[in-house]
Amino acid sequence: MNIEIYNQVGELVEVKAIENFIITPNITQFTIGMMTNESYAKLNASANQELKIRLEIAVTRLELKPEITAIDLQLLKGIWDGLIQGMPEGILNNDDKQSWISLCNINNMPFTFNDDYTMQIINDYNV
Repeated sequence: MNIEIYNQVGELVEVKAIENFIITPNITQFTIGMMTNESYAKLNASANQELKIRLEIAVTRLELKPEITAIDLQLLKGIWDGLIQGMPEGILNNDDKQSWISLCNINNMPFTFNDDYTMQIINDYNV
């Protein structure tokens, strides 16, 4: 990653390369985005309520932790995928998946979503 340094009049004076710069996930904004997302509302209304509660507890737990571990991600994936597998056919569509992927990208989340709406952990995430 490069950082550009400008002087007081806005002229570029230096570019510095920074190695091993890690951008942490913005779990809070991701959660807010999902809670206000129409696609998540469809899932919320149709999903197994027990699994939905577990999902929301798991995400809240991530917000409270100083870092996300591989075990945390596997737990989250297992709950999410269970919710998706229990959904009635035809409730979700490609626009729903794309809105979730967009939230993941904007908030630097260590996962994305597959064509079947299941969660895919990003392999190069530093856990």
